[in-house]
Amino acid sequence: MMKASKISALLYACTLGLSALNAYDASVAKKLLESKTKRTLEIVSFSPLDSSNLFLLVIQDKLNGYKTLFISDEKQQNLVVASAFFSSDDTVSKRVSQELKAISTHNFNTQNSAKLNALFASIPKDYAITITGATPKKFYIVSDPMCSHCQEELAHIEEKLQTHTIVMIPVGLLGQDSLYKAADIARQIRSTKTPKEQIQILRKIYARTYAPTTANDEIYSKVIRVTNSIRDSKLIEGVPFIYEALD
Repeated sequence: MMKASKISALLYACTLGLSALNAYDASVAKKLLESKTKRTLEIVSFSPLDSSNLFLLVIQDKLNGYKTLFISDEKQQNLVVASAFFSSDDTVSKRVSQELKAISTHNFNTQNSAKLNALFASIPKDYAITITGATPKKFYIVSDPMCSHCQEELAHIEEKLQTHTIVMIPVGLLGQDSLYKAADIARQIRSTKTPKEQIQILRKIYARTYAPTTANDEIYSKVIRVTNSIRDSKLIEGVPFIYEALD
């Protein structure tokens, strides 16, 4: 099985001649890539790169699920694999960086899906917080209540619930207050009955003004055990960590 790195190695720094490719239509590029890589590919997205004369094309290998980012010129005559990108336009640079980060996260999750599935299956069911969304598809979110990025992610939780069910796993990776807050979440979330109530509890405790309980009870001990299992897995190096469960 050819991995994503091998596809990138095959195509990196190579220009591929494209003809008769209309803007916003990557079907010709797809056929060309399939002929060069001998893989069955799927177009994930194809769009102009803001004010530049470039286009972004994301392709996914149907067999192994890996994604690759390509950059094309305005006339769709040249196509290169993007592993790094520099531009005098900060907006353009930011967009490409975000795309590369998203693809890197996706490929990491795909490569480690079996290990991640096993890790999340090991979390006690009475500890993981399942917030029912519009579909059974799951996003696992490992989150620390003292993490500013986690607080920002929580602000957009309703958007994810439109397409997924969320399984939130609070951890205390950032110190004592993180552990105490995660324990308070575990205590208080049990009395909730609806997704709205669950989110209200999370936002209340995630707030910087919230003063956590400092009890060292069984729930607090469970937070420590879960936090250690997440840390010891070596799979999650930062929070928020978001993983879309793969079939």
